[in-house]
Amino acid sequence: MNYEITVPPTADGNQEVTIRRWMVDPGNTVQQGKDLVEMTTEKIALYASSPVDGILLEIRVAVGEKARVGQVIGLVRG
Repeated sequence: MNYEITVPPTADGNQEVTIRRWMVDPGNTVQQGKDLVEMTTEKIALYASSPVDGILLEIRVAVGEKARVGQVIGLVRG
């Protein structure tokens, strides 16, 4: 089953983040609860973690690009 990685709500209420770093490359294994991606707003850094043990299938938003809260930025196969 595939699981979507989405931008979580931000603590500062901002609705847009910038992708700063993917910590895993597509095709690599991931562990549930481990951070996959670092994002920032003008004020804070935040992370999205893997919902399951599996493989990162796809990155939909590249480093340096912007994404909105709730937007799908990657896929994990569990």
